[in-house]
Amino acid sequence: MDHRDYISHRFRTAGSDTGVLFLPNLTLWYGWHKEHDTLPAAWRDWSLPQIARGLGVPAWLTARPYRVDWGGVEVQKVETANERVIQYRTPAGVLAERWTLGPDGDWWETEYPVKTPGDLRVLLDVAAARQYVVNTAGLERLRGEIGDDGVVALELPRRPFSQVFLEWLGWGDGLLLFFDAQALVEQIVALLEQQVQSLVKQIATLPGPIVISPDNLDAQFISPAFFKRYLAASYRGTADLLHAHDKMLLAGTGGPIRKLLAPLAAA
Repeated sequence: MDHRDYISHRFRTAGSDTGVLFLPNLTLWYGWHKEHDTLPAAWRDWSLPQIARGLGVPAWLTARPYRVDWGGVEVQKVETANERVIQYRTPAGVLAERWTLGPDGDWWETEYPVKTPGDLRVLLDVAAARQYVVNTAGLERLRGEIGDDGVVALELPRRPFSQVFLEWLGWGDGLLLFFDAQALVEQIVALLEQQVQSLVKQIATLPGPIVISPDNLDAQFISPAFFKRYLAASYRGTADLLHAHDKMLLAGTGGPIRKLLAPLAAA
């Protein structure tokens, strides 16, 4: 059995007594060092699948088979050596996010787009105008690079509730804003949910057994009650669509998760 079939088999037989599946996700490590030209000398000209083969481990890649169409929203990006500013201009107003180059060479988000209840109304316009469009360019190339030595997982957008906080409000002041304007945030989440599930229907028909939702789930910020109210139905709807096409859904985590395992599994 090759690596690709073995990975699929192991995910489908989770809980069996065949031992732990070691499947290293080298994506962030490889991308960072490739960009900064700091890969080990022997691997400097190697692709990620080639490095995985050299290590004797399965290769794991993610592909985003969609693009974002911003509709009537004007998106402007200005970047200097140390700062990146992205503005979203709509007739209702302007949202701006700011990133600073950190000491580790990565971009750190220092200012989220939504800062006031008024900004939430602008975000509602942004969400209404934005659409996901399936785009499989490059997918077959990635599958060809990996061959039978691993898998290419199809990456979805984040769950809408996670997306709103991780990309637009932030978990700090964003939670206070949420409690001040809960109905408006819920309206935005519901709109995004329709868009995500529409995309899932299309991605479910693409080749490949594994789909990942990169939600960075963390029980430090999301309580089981929040999960059940704002995330459970979203996961369940996506899982049902994918299972109908013989696909598996993985949820990305980013912190302590034990309190969320039961409701996540139930969804």
